[in-house]
Amino acid sequence: MRKIIIEKENVDTIDFSKVNESIPIFAKYDNVLCGMVINELPNGWILRVGGSKHCTGHHTYLYNCLSECSKHGYEFYIV
Repeated sequence: MRKIIIEKENVDTIDFSKVNESIPIFAKYDNVLCGMVINELPNGWILRVGGSKHCTGHHTYLYNCLSECSKHGYEFYIV
């Protein structure tokens, strides 16, 4: 898996501009896989962490969703 970064780090990463919105994006919290970012049309992007639980609600843009959720300690990965 490659981590999606909002700001550059020194790990195996991929820049957000190269992320394909049609591939799965997974979330980790405290280094534990805990959820997945999905697009719930027509509402927008949301991080689902199990059942009806979510992180920050729906966002029109994927970047906004990842950015807001990362403020709460989530990290994002693609395969």
